[in-house]
Amino acid sequence: MRSEHKNIELVGATASTDAAAIKAFREETGADFPILLGVSEETRTAYGAKGYPYFAVLDAHGAVIGSDEAAVKKAVGG
Repeated sequence: MRSEHKNIELVGATASTDAAAIKAFREETGADFPILLGVSEETRTAYGAKGYPYFAVLDAHGAVIGSDEAAVKKAVGG
């Protein structure tokens, strides 16, 4: 599940701290990207996440430059 695009890094984030559940998710889906556990409400709010799944496109400095399907497609050239 890694991005085929050289300039794109996929990172998952979850409020959960259940490492066993995340391990099961990885095994079920083949996810081979980093997944941050225990992401705080403050962090979710800062990135504008209102639910899951949530996608955000960040620039090289970590600023959100888009958070909808169109932004993701633009980032990957699609």
